[in-house]
Amino acid sequence: MRNARKMGAALVGLVFLPVAVWAGGSPTFVQEHYRWRNDDGSESAATWKTNADMAISGVERGQNVRLRFAVANTGTGAGSLAARLEYAASPSGPWMPVGTAGNGTAAFEMTATDGYAGGESTTMQLAGSGTFSAGLTVESPTNTSASSSIGAAYFSNYEFCFKPTTKAMGSTTYYLRVFNASTTYSLTYNVYASLTMAAGETGEPPVIVSPLTASASMTGPFSYRILATGSEPITYGASGIPSGLLFDGTNTIQETPAAQGTYNIGLTASNAFGSNSKTLVLTVLGNLPPVASSQTNYVINSGGEVAISLAWSDPDGPVLTNHTFTIVSGPSHGTLQSHNQRNGTTLYPNQYYYKADTGFVGLEPIVWKCNDGAADSNPGTCTVTVVANRAPVANNGGMSAWSGQSSSCSFSYTHADSGQTLTFSIVNQPAHGSATCSGSSSAIYTPAPGYAGSDSFTWKCNDGVDDSNIATISVTVNGSVPVPQNQNAAVLRNTTTDIPAAYAGGGGYTYNVMKVNDPLHGSVTAIDATTFRYVPVAGYLGMDSFTWRMSYNSTGMTATVTCSILVKEDSGNDWPQWRCDEYRSAVTLQTLPSPLYLQWRRDYPAPAPAWPNHTYFNFDKTYEPVAAGKRLFVPSNKGDFVEALNTDTGAVLWRFYAEGPVRLAPVAYSNKVAFCSDDGYVYCLDAAAGTLAWKFQAAPSARKITGNGRLISVWPVRGGPVLRDGRLYFASGLWPLEGTFVYCIDAVSGAEIWRNDSLGGLWGTQPHDGAYVAGGPAPQGYLAVGSDITTLFMPSSRSRPARFFSQTGELDYWAPHNILLMGGDWGKRDSSGTGWYFSSVTMNGVDPMAGTTAPVGVTAGSRTYASTDAAGLGVSGTVGSMLVADGKLFAVNTAGSVYCFGGAQVSSPPIYTVTTTPLSGTSDSWTTTVQTMLSRIDLKEG
Repeated sequence: MRNARKMGAALVGLVFLPVAVWAGGSPTFVQEHYRWRNDDGSESAATWKTNADMAISGVERGQNVRLRFAVANTGTGAGSLAARLEYAASPSGPWMPVGTAGNGTAAFEMTATDGYAGGESTTMQLAGSGTFSAGLTVESPTNTSASSSIGAAYFSNYEFCFKPTTKAMGSTTYYLRVFNASTTYSLTYNVYASLTMAAGETGEPPVIVSPLTASASMTGPFSYRILATGSEPITYGASGIPSGLLFDGTNTIQETPAAQGTYNIGLTASNAFGSNSKTLVLTVLGNLPPVASSQTNYVINSGGEVAISLAWSDPDGPVLTNHTFTIVSGPSHGTLQSHNQRNGTTLYPNQYYYKADTGFVGLEPIVWKCNDGAADSNPGTCTVTVVANRAPVANNGGMSAWSGQSSSCSFSYTHADSGQTLTFSIVNQPAHGSATCSGSSSAIYTPAPGYAGSDSFTWKCNDGVDDSNIATISVTVNGSVPVPQNQNAAVLRNTTTDIPAAYAGGGGYTYNVMKVNDPLHGSVTAIDATTFRYVPVAGYLGMDSFTWRMSYNSTGMTATVTCSILVKEDSGNDWPQWRCDEYRSAVTLQTLPSPLYLQWRRDYPAPAPAWPNHTYFNFDKTYEPVAAGKRLFVPSNKGDFVEALNTDTGAVLWRFYAEGPVRLAPVAYSNKVAFCSDDGYVYCLDAAAGTLAWKFQAAPSARKITGNGRLISVWPVRGGPVLRDGRLYFASGLWPLEGTFVYCIDAVSGAEIWRNDSLGGLWGTQPHDGAYVAGGPAPQGYLAVGSDITTLFMPSSRSRPARFFSQTGELDYWAPHNILLMGGDWGKRDSSGTGWYFSSVTMNGVDPMAGTTAPVGVTAGSRTYASTDAAGLGVSGTVGSMLVADGKLFAVNTAGSVYCFGGAQVSSPPIYTVTTTPLSGTSDSWTTTVQTMLSRIDLKEG
């Protein structure tokens, strides 16, 4: 067997899994007590009719009474209660809301009282479990309180004023309760309030009071309830009912009419004291158009944004997604965007976002209409009130930090306005450290190395219109023992380099660095208390290391740590390929300024990885940019393009579209940029103009297939490109029986140098089920060049990587599952772990890596930047990629946002959010036909 060569690092098939965490409690509302009152005083002074939880009797019709409830929250979390008063003739129901129409059709109706105004806060007049918090009073014209919050272990009082009507039957006992109209959390009942009516009936004959005209549709169910005043019991009847409708035998006409037309329906109501008859004129239409309601309930500040939900109804088609909404006349002093456009959904067509222009104050009418697929609604108007802006107020604060450690603090502020997004910024840096803030409401403070004592910095916030005052954060930096850290460093070949020691703490202590073991390929000396000088052996390229520790306060000694050094050629200020170079080292000779500040952020739609729910295939879970000069090249597996951004401003320079997803990082070189796509091609563009230089078909034909939710080539190029000595290496194909291919081409001309097309017939056991079949490596991930330059490594999906001779393309070895293929020889190699990562220490050049997290961190000079550093700078979510170029740190999160950090403090860093330009509105036979099709339920299946 050939001995395996040492090589650099390249990631293959690693994954991490999200974990959902749930916390908090939920409320349990209990109706614990009630008490009857006379309507003869204020909320706190009215007289009581009887003791708590005692029924009353002999209640007269038409007489105001007041009823108070104690509702407790015995659960583990706070919740909202909108208290509605309901009644029934039995504790088991059916329960009916106390009436609010004032027409005598309910046994009990809400009334107004001189004792309080509806919506007043209650005082504790009735005891309950826990601590009291104010509830609300309720009077006509509503039977429901506004929503109020009751915390865990608290209780509230709610009081209602109402009266019995002539429908309340003599000598009958009625029960009353509070119902939560918010429906989020229901109530349980320890007790129901009860009253018994006075004996005898009023002797009042019935009078029908329900509307005598109605409309119905052949496309939806109809329901009409006959209502009448008068003494109960009342018997109702209906005659002349059109086909399709039925009378339920009680008081309701319902179902769906079968034919259009106008119908006269006879209505009757009778009791022991008389009868009444009237005629309902029912108009049956083929379709009832929806109804648009005007609104005036939205208030925002100048420059602010508000989410609008257009109010509509449709009696024969209540399904929201079966309707389309059209803006007839949009805002004149702001912008309007639909919820569906912003969020990439079709579920909420009636929701919009309105953002007022900065400086505008006044009324902003938005006219709209709704269509159910057959007819338009009336025009509706949503009027937004825009009021003058009020600047936020920043408050002074304090924090503690430890020497050598970054610490965070949250800013304290107040802001009276709503609908605005606040951005925060550092005004003055601390004298003995640095403070960073990337627009969020917190800052990261890092003390200067070795410092302990007092410090401070100032900050402000902006609401999109005005700045706040400037506030101060006072910092106390506590001393701590120095703690050396393992570190990486990059050194230019044949160049003596000073390497600052990486350590935490040290403030308040005296200390010195000490070498423990020498490097193998150079020499190292301590030149001061915190710095080493490394001299590489002449001509050496590759890895080296030495160990060191620190002494402190004359007698203390720290643990020993390692400084790993990569001696490499200079690549300038570029990051030209994935993880910087052909070895995938993620190490650059560049150094970054300190502190770093946000320069700009550009948001893209969230990535669309090939295998979003797969454990092993995460090579394209995030966008992976590269950089050369003043250009950052961003690939998109969502939009099928590569886009060039200005590294200073984040502005788009150009965009080039492929015919399929671009899943892997490009390669930048010689004023060109090359990338691969699932369409089966490798593209080379002019880096300055974004125009096509050449295009290489990495597939034997143009055959297409549906793969990963897209129409792609049978041979997608998912073996990520790597560049070495003017040669571009990549691989295509997923299915070995269709053929998989490894290529080497001239990076300038695109001419083929060699091709290995013999990989599809290799025999071995499969990683998923152990089957022994013919099937070669399936390239998915990034290729890498070995540090000896003669070897090329290709990721093989769930199998170990394959190794080739880079000059000829000949296979050196491939290890499918536990079989190692080495140049025709067979050998066993047990495998473990969940992914493979190239290293330089093992027999066959691959190590099982513990865990499932892909490496993200990068090294610039002698400092390593981890995902935690990016998060500390303000990167939200999960950091998926990092790179160093043009004196800047770039970070990309898995949601699709690209952040740029540099040494210049930018007062208002540009933020480029995802914008969707709506299509122009049209109204023609085609749009009407489509709307009709979308609104028909019978066309949505099959």
